[in-house]
Amino acid sequence: MDEVVTKKLLVEFPTGKDFLIEASDGKKKFSNSEIFNIYLDQDFRSPKLDKFGPASNEIVLDFYELKSDGNFKEIFNSFGKDLKDICLTQSQMIDFCRKYRREPIFQGYTLFFLLEEKSELEKKNEYFVVFINFFANGISAVVSSLQSNHLWKPKDPRLVVIPRF
Repeated sequence: MDEVVTKKLLVEFPTGKDFLIEASDGKKKFSNSEIFNIYLDQDFRSPKLDKFGPASNEIVLDFYELKSDGNFKEIFNSFGKDLKDICLTQSQMIDFCRKYRREPIFQGYTLFFLLEEKSELEKKNEYFVVFINFFANGISAVVSSLQSNHLWKPKDPRLVVIPRF
């Protein structure tokens, strides 16, 4: 897709600094992480999601705010990139939470991350959206299919988080 679609649906959220995630061996997963002490969606314990991911390189993250209504497919496809290129692994998301959970800039926002998991049965990639919230007393994580048709509205504070291209 072209850049016009991205600018219509999302607007870059200025953070004033780079948010770096170090290289990871992929050996962390939500189902056995103690960091999600407020709430952890039980779907993270399902066979589709309860697995380790690949090793990953260091990345810098960019943040986008919803400017217009959109469902997850519209939101993540609006970047005009292959979906696998804008995903984070469970390890990267956990590292992000550990490193940045006390950042005032994220308080009050729901952060949307795209997650890719290989489906052993269907022999294809499946995409999920992970919602992370930081609270004064901890962190919660919920997961949904990218295929969800729920329409997200810009009136609520949400940030879409992707690796910088």
